[in-house]
Amino acid sequence: MRLPVFFAIAFLCSSASAAEVEPGSYAAELQTPGGAIRFSLVLEKDADVWSAKIVDPLEPLDIPVVLVEDNHVKLAFPHYDSSIKAKFEDGRLSGTYKRRRGKEQFAEMAFAARRGEVKKWEAADFGDFAGRWAVNFSKSDDLAIGLFATRKSDQQNWGTFLTTTGDYRFLTQQPCDK
Repeated sequence: MRLPVFFAIAFLCSSASAAEVEPGSYAAELQTPGGAIRFSLVLEKDADVWSAKIVDPLEPLDIPVVLVEDNHVKLAFPHYDSSIKAKFEDGRLSGTYKRRRGKEQFAEMAFAARRGEVKKWEAADFGDFAGRWAVNFSKSDDLAIGLFATRKSDQQNWGTFLTTTGDYRFLTQQPCDK
């Protein structure tokens, strides 16, 4: 009698499926050595076709490769030789951002996202910082350029860093709280 009950319980437990990825807006972030970089991520589903974009007030980024299977998501950015792999659970995505840094070298950062909108900052939150600034990152000999502005129409703040290895404009709207 115990054997059939065991198999019934094992079948019920194995047939319970993981939560499927939900389309919608996500407040996302990458954990970098310098602190979290936050951005808005939108996942959309039309029939069985998924798409995704990073929302940026000046230049939204459509993500070229979006693969969703059950509770796993892969977002690939071939032009940056990078990707995000994450698992969906309890309305959250958690995983890893991976970017090629050399022939056999990769940089990895923790990635997390939760359903909902990214907080919008008002200009009053951190003063007037608009302009072009020289930036010196402590672990680099190369200078970078910081470009910052406030849109007059809605007082939305944005910024980017231009470095010798790329432009970080898609990771904008985030003041440093340190």
